[in-house]
Order: sequence, then C-alpha cells, then structure tokens
Amino acid sequence: MKRLKMTILFLSCFILVACGKENAEETTKSSNKLKASVHTSIEDVTYNQAIKEADLIAEVKKRWDRD
Repeated sequence: MKRLKMTILFLSCFILVACGKENAEETTKSSNKLKASVHTSIEDVTYNQAIKEADLIAEVKKRWDRD
C-alpha cells in the first residue's frame, strides 16, 4: 500500500513538472516582445541628510550563523 502511494505521488509530480516545462517553452518561443521604459533621477545626499529625511530606519542584527 505504501509503495502504491509513493508511485502515485511520483507520477503526479512527474506530470506536473512535464506540463510546467511545456508552458515555459511556449512562452519563450513567442514572437511578441514587451517594451518598457524607466525614468529615474539621482539626487546626491549626505548620510546625515538621508537620516533626517528617512521615513523608517531599521537596525538589523544577525541572530545566528548559517554554515
């Protein structure tokens, strides 16, 4: 019984992965190209100015090391 459940689970995952790959290949073959434009501006500010104008300042501490 356990082996049957594992087989069904494996086949379900295999089918889902295979279907996902087909969808990914279809979207990359598309000839429609999306165009976008971005308008930005850069403002030079000092550290103290940035602190004064900030809405939120977060102090982050490392809790543990991950090896």
